[in-house]
Amino acid sequence: MVDVRRLSYRIGFPSLYYPRISLGEYLDNAVRKYGEKTALIYAEPRFTFDSPEVMTFNMLGELTNRLASSLLRVGVRRGSRVGVMLPNSPDYVLVTYANWKLGATQVPINPMYREYELEHVMSDAEVSTLVIHSDLYPVFQNVGSKVQVERVIVAGGDVEGAYRLKELIESGEEKPVSVSVDPVEDVATICYTGGTTGPPKGAMLTHYNLVVNAIQLAAALGVSHMDTHVGSMPMFHMAEFGFFNILLGVGGTYVIMGRFDLEKLAENIEKYQATISWAVPPAYALLVMYLENTDRRYDWRYLKCFATGAWPIARTLIDRMKEVAARKCNNPNLLHNQVWGMTEASPMCTTNPNARLDRTERQGIPLPDIELKIVDIETSEEIEDVNKSGEVVISGPNVFKGYWKRPEEDARAWWVDPKTGKRFFRTGDIGYVDEEGFFVFQDRIKEVIKYKGYTVAPFELESLILRHEAVLDVAVIGKPDPEAGEIPKAFIVLKPEYRGKVSAEEIIEWVKERISGYKRIREVEFVDSLPRTPAGKLLRRVLREKEIEKIKKVS
Repeated sequence: MVDVRRLSYRIGFPSLYYPRISLGEYLDNAVRKYGEKTALIYAEPRFTFDSPEVMTFNMLGELTNRLASSLLRVGVRRGSRVGVMLPNSPDYVLVTYANWKLGATQVPINPMYREYELEHVMSDAEVSTLVIHSDLYPVFQNVGSKVQVERVIVAGGDVEGAYRLKELIESGEEKPVSVSVDPVEDVATICYTGGTTGPPKGAMLTHYNLVVNAIQLAAALGVSHMDTHVGSMPMFHMAEFGFFNILLGVGGTYVIMGRFDLEKLAENIEKYQATISWAVPPAYALLVMYLENTDRRYDWRYLKCFATGAWPIARTLIDRMKEVAARKCNNPNLLHNQVWGMTEASPMCTTNPNARLDRTERQGIPLPDIELKIVDIETSEEIEDVNKSGEVVISGPNVFKGYWKRPEEDARAWWVDPKTGKRFFRTGDIGYVDEEGFFVFQDRIKEVIKYKGYTVAPFELESLILRHEAVLDVAVIGKPDPEAGEIPKAFIVLKPEYRGKVSAEEIIEWVKERISGYKRIREVEFVDSLPRTPAGKLLRRVLREKEIEKIKKVS
């Protein structure tokens, strides 16, 4: 029998060559090739910052060299962990590549972190240098005595006792630093992820992992020096990092937005003649609603594709974007694509080939040289049948080195193919491969609802409920139940014009008519908003924890 999975992705994405170079060399190659072409534009400055608003590749190469030499002078070395707590800005890009030219390990830190979160990441990663914006410095002040930081570098303003980023850039030497980096072994970044059942853990990604994934995704999406990307998502997050690393590597232009703003995003796509952009599904949904309701018209004629990632998206939302882009944005041919991945994969694993963007509610096929399998959740045996769900496991040169100082979690993170002995990362995601060889994500294993022995994926119900004309946002959880084990409960945010006009019973009945009996919603609660991470991911566990607390109080 033909294995359609392997056939599909080999036809779509042939194997590629990946040079064993550091990320510093990766950038320098682009600098030599694209010179005076524009590399970075800071479209919406939100904070004061220390680097130019517009940079050519030559400028980016020179300034990263200067900063790298200054960092070396003040004591940053190969292998040093450098925490970076900066908002979206050109400073973020300069610091990132300067660190990598030195062979230092970058530790991205969410600029929205408070003291407890900052202390955990800095202590766990053993950060010796912190680069932070002056506006965020008060958060660090309350943590400084609890962590072993040797030096602090401040962007955007002066702080007593700290180095100023601007002065380090200006005083550095233009010639490249002489540091030997092992691309395959040296850790480029420790990116903190997880936290569902415990504190976030650091995923170690090497220079080679990140260079490989940039090449993989650029080839799969067809990104080139002709492209301009408007980036509105947080740069500390691996997904947005992935896009700016891809764009700069191929000579494209990366437009940085200081923060997510619907009107400004729509304007910047027009102003900078963007060819690609992306957002997480909640942000994408808000943009669709903004475009549908605004009286403004935009010229998006150059925008080829608006991608989404981090988790799936409803087909109806994709269709709404295409309709409003044709009607209000001078773009009747706007395409949609999805990328699926995780921090541990640097971060992208699958996407849809450009020739198959007809069903982009699917997560696509593996990127070049990535192998994807489905294994039974209980037995860990490989599932070879199509359309049969199980845990997704992946293998490829983009897959991370392991978790920082977490040997026990490391040991549990891998599945070994008994036929080949090859090691695969256990993603913790549930999905299946369809008859065409395309991967379909269903949900996280830990969030699947167990109803009377049946498995119910929250996302499937959320996608269905989002089709209801009154629903703006939704989250589905498994509510503990003494008879069924768990019952599906939906938390729904109604569109403003429907509030007070739609009942829970109406929603329950509407869902009942459209899905298998065991999957139907048993309870609905209307809420004003849903808990999400700073990157926009739905926090179902928060809703579940609150539900458990309610049950405890009643009992």
